[in-house]
Amino acid sequence: MAAVVYASHLFLFHTARGARTTLGFQLLEAAAHFAPWAALTPLVLRLARQWPLLGPGWPARLLLHAAAGAGIALLQVLVHGALDYGLIHGAADGWQGLAARVVRLFSRTYYANLLVYLALVVGAAVAEQSRRARVREAELERGLTQAQLDMLRLQLQPHFMFNALNTISSLVMDDPAAAQRMIARLADLLRRALDPANAGEVPLAGELESARAFLAIEEVRFGERLEVLIASDPEAEAALVPGLLLQPLLENAIRHGIARRPGAGRLELRVERRGEWLRLSVWDDGPGSETPPRPGIGLSNVTARLERLYGGRHRFAFAAPPRGGTEVVVEVPWRPATG
Repeated sequence: MAAVVYASHLFLFHTARGARTTLGFQLLEAAAHFAPWAALTPLVLRLARQWPLLGPGWPARLLLHAAAGAGIALLQVLVHGALDYGLIHGAADGWQGLAARVVRLFSRTYYANLLVYLALVVGAAVAEQSRRARVREAELERGLTQAQLDMLRLQLQPHFMFNALNTISSLVMDDPAAAQRMIARLADLLRRALDPANAGEVPLAGELESARAFLAIEEVRFGERLEVLIASDPEAEAALVPGLLLQPLLENAIRHGIARRPGAGRLELRVERRGEWLRLSVWDDGPGSETPPRPGIGLSNVTARLERLYGGRHRFAFAAPPRGGTEVVVEVPWRPATG
């Protein structure tokens, strides 16, 4: 492409001055100029990687590039002259004609070749610096997401474990079979919570399994005071969601809704696909509130992780639906899990 642009420029330049030329001839001239650089550019980029222009000790490497650039610029002139003389203008004048052509090209293009070498080296240095910055940013991003997940685990596990173990201890003597089932569900839930894969996105089907295990334990704890409904579109279960997304929402509904009711309460978890969005909602028929509750550590970490994973392409909102109670709605982009 560069050769075509350069040839078009030469053609228009010579034509404007009244010189007789053709576009095909100028394409050959341009090819003779750019072909050596096409062959030499991989070598220049290799030198740029071997002697990074940026970073500590750069003056010594700059001297190495000055020497290498001088040699490569001269090599480009020699190859350019040979191609131009032998393939385009003919070799009727012998070595003297070739030498004269090289001298003319040296006076016209040598210093430009040095600038081309420098531009390639600087461009490679900037590209490498940018690549490393992106890698560092990605590592920091993963580290922050993992740190947020760890904080979420630290907040969820002691609180939930305390309640669950209290319930299990009350069942050991009266209903050993129920206690064993609850221990199995608790073990499964903690295994999922400790899975490092939850730092990113996971299939919704796995999140729903964790939600069912969590709610099964809470149903034993609350007894007839808690009624649970889970409504999930089978298509939606193939979507990706942040790991450990549902448990903080469910725990918030139980703590601030169900636990504050004097009698029986109802909790609903609904998941559905709406076009390009996946919608998850948790509703409880607790006392509700005109204003959203102040988010604790769990919900704060959820909102931070949603922002980290999706930027502005998500929705997290509290609502007071007409039927009463409180509803928390999360919407994230629809992305099917693969494999």
